[in-house]
Amino acid sequence: MQLRKSFSRIEWTLILGLMAVICLTTVAALYPAYAFQRSVRPGITQASVRSHCGSPDHILEPGAELTRWGDEEAREITAETWVYYVFPRSVNRFVLTFEDHVLANIEHHRN
Repeated sequence: MQLRKSFSRIEWTLILGLMAVICLTTVAALYPAYAFQRSVRPGITQASVRSHCGSPDHILEPGAELTRWGDEEAREITAETWVYYVFPRSVNRFVLTFEDHVLANIEHHRN
C-alpha cells in the first residue's frame, strides 16, 4: 500500500476550515472572560461594577463560605464578596471582594 504525499485542494480547504472553526470557538470561549476582567479594576465602587457587569450571581456576606471551584478550595469570606459566572459559565468564575463599598480584589477562577 502506497501513502499519498499531498492533500487535494478540497481536502486542504476542509482542513483549513476546520482549523478556523477551532480557533474561532476558542476565541469565543475566552473573550467574555477577558472583556469582564477589563471592565473592572480595584478602586471602583459597587455601583460602577453593577453598571458595567450587571447584577452578580451571588452576594456573599462576611462569614459565608465560598464554594470550591476548580483548583480553588472552599474558604470563609471575610468581606462583602460578589460572584459572577462569565460565559462559558461552567468555566469562568470571578470573585470580587469589596471593602467600604470599593472594589479591593478581583480573582479569576477557572474550572
